[in-house]
Amino acid sequence: MSKPPYDARLKVAAKEIRNILERHQVAGCINLASHSHGETCFFFPKWSLVQIADDGQSIRIGLRAKEAERSDQSAHLLMSLKDATVMQALSLTQVCEKFIAAVEAQGGTVDHESFADFVADTWEEVRDAKT
Repeated sequence: MSKPPYDARLKVAAKEIRNILERHQVAGCINLASHSHGETCFFFPKWSLVQIADDGQSIRIGLRAKEAERSDQSAHLLMSLKDATVMQALSLTQVCEKFIAAVEAQGGTVDHESFADFVADTWEEVRDAKT
């Protein structure tokens, strides 16, 4: 029996987290995982010049020439999210490597297909690979 295409609990949890981010008007990159699925999404506050487009899949950037302060704030927001995500990925890579080594030392194996080797030229390729 194949697994369902998503874990509904992750969608509910992501929505609750997005509501908190919206209430506090802060940005977030949400990464959640259950025993069988993962869920990731972004949230950008209303003041940001970066927003999720109406299709829910693409990013809309609303630059305006006379809004240098909002441009700087939006750039800081994006770079902070990127930097934090890179740090998380590096830390989790180390944890995964240690976990796999410990499992293998016990004679076991880890059966998980990672996106680590996945290379995409477009956002659509990334989105379609996850569904």
